[in-house]
Amino acid sequence: RNLEYVNSLDEPLTFARNIDITVSDGNSNASITFTINITPINDQVPLVDLSITDGTTNLNYSAMFVEDGLPVLIADPNGVRVIDNDFASMTLDHVSVRIVEPEDGAFERLTAFSSNSSIQVITLQGGTELNLNGPSGFTDFEGILNSVTYSNDADNFSEPLQRLIEVVAFDGQLSSVPVYSIISLSSINDPPTVATSSLGNHSTSFFEGDQPIMVSAASGVISDPDSLTLTSLTASLMNIQDVNYEYLVLPQSSLP
Repeated sequence: RNLEYVNSLDEPLTFARNIDITVSDGNSNASITFTINITPINDQVPLVDLSITDGTTNLNYSAMFVEDGLPVLIADPNGVRVIDNDFASMTLDHVSVRIVEPEDGAFERLTAFSSNSSIQVITLQGGTELNLNGPSGFTDFEGILNSVTYSNDADNFSEPLQRLIEVVAFDGQLSSVPVYSIISLSSINDPPTVATSSLGNHSTSFFEGDQPIMVSAASGVISDPDSLTLTSLTASLMNIQDVNYEYLVLPQSSLP
């Protein structure tokens, strides 16, 4: 009655075990066989590795997005790894992908392409979050994670110039430890713009003998998406006809 079966393996094979017990009185024997069924439990969290080329200790991935550039992959184009060490586990329920703090709001977006009908891409929070809904196999989720891209349409990125994109897998009961794609933002110097009126180019007329006239309307504007200051401004009279009699003047009071 005190005989016990023990199996300390973390993920035991699920084949049934047969126990045979034989007793003898010295002259004859009696035997009995009974079965122990092995039932695994879901006690291992899934694991996502966004870059298979940098070893198994670093599960994150780094990339750079350049202003006005093409969307960038959030995972290593050489491959992603998705696993669950529970015995015979071959599928995940879903994977969530989100920008942790989208400082540029609606200008930032995640996109994904699924060629597998078993995974549905759900876009949330204006495109800053994705739910990749299964259930489906590990290789299917690996494929779609390799299609997820990040883009930012802002002309002037908000600080900090780095975005964390969190990826979490769920097997139906347990969630993986979050892993991150670290996207560095690189700005380019956008040219300033100038308009001599709210309609663009300003047109006016000068009558012989008149006082000097303004060459820009009051609605004229100069702007630069990257800065509040400029280093210079040049104005040129392009097609002079009355040499020595026509010129441009900027009153001293107009200078900064």
